[in-house]
Amino acid sequence: MKICSAQQMRLLDKSTIDQNLVPSLELMENAGKGTADHLWDFAVLSPGDRVAIVCGRGNNGGDGYVAARLAQDAGVEVTVCSMVDPKLLKGDAARAYGDWNAKGGAVLQWPLEAGISCDLALDALLGTGI
Repeated sequence: MKICSAQQMRLLDKSTIDQNLVPSLELMENAGKGTADHLWDFAVLSPGDRVAIVCGRGNNGGDGYVAARLAQDAGVEVTVCSMVDPKLLKGDAARAYGDWNAKGGAVLQWPLEAGISCDLALDALLGTGI
């Protein structure tokens, strides 16, 4: 595994979008799928498990909505919590939220009420923008 700085990652994303003509939404789908695949590959989650995904306002939050949709498709019980009103999302993050919402996915607002439990919590708050 190679580790990049935030600046290097932004440049790689820009190059992939501009020079290789890969839509930015496809990058988000790949990031969310990669996250979900990682959880399955390492047997962290299996059908029937519960995951909580906390999403921020940027593209990392969008990655979280993609991972939520794919986890739900795989039979995982998903709770998504947003730190912002999803109506404030823009661009690809708004599209990823819309796809999650179209599949019946609900979004709870922070702070979560007591009594919510999960087998795994996934942080989709901060990305290269921090």
